[in-house]
Amino acid sequence: MELGERQEKNALPLRELAVFLIFGGLAALTNLFVGWQLYGKGWFPALPYWCATAIAATCGLLVNFGLNYAFNFKFRGRTALQQFSTFCVVALVGVAITSGLSNGILLLLNAVSGPVLQLGPYAVKSVFAAHFWAVGLTVLYSFPAHKCMSFNNGIRARFHHVFAQISERT
Repeated sequence: MELGERQEKNALPLRELAVFLIFGGLAALTNLFVGWQLYGKGWFPALPYWCATAIAATCGLLVNFGLNYAFNFKFRGRTALQQFSTFCVVALVGVAITSGLSNGILLLLNAVSGPVLQLGPYAVKSVFAAHFWAVGLTVLYSFPAHKCMSFNNGIRARFHHVFAQISERT
């Protein structure tokens, strides 16, 4: 492989990551906006915080799939529906991570600063700050999982490959 080909091949994952982060940012804004409408504005006062953040994360994942499928990842070895199905499984884990992190961070923030976090001259509700950090941290799981499974051969193909390698060694 020539140097130019190698550089081009190495640049693709970086481009995909950059575009994924931009689309993820748009999905995160969707997530935060929907969440704030649900728990911040009090539209549904009986809705638990964990449920509001889970609904918000689900809205964000729909935006994320649509943008990444259409404009970022070019794998077409499976149908869009198959990729979306895998995306949903991978994203459900992301929803659980976001919801769990939101609640854990909220417990920490409430213990340290109470319901309002003072960031210099700015007062930020702890529920929003916890949600914001959880959404940001979840991307550490999302990109590699979606690149390797959702916009690729899928979860079953990954497991078959791993089991085949294990079988060859035994």
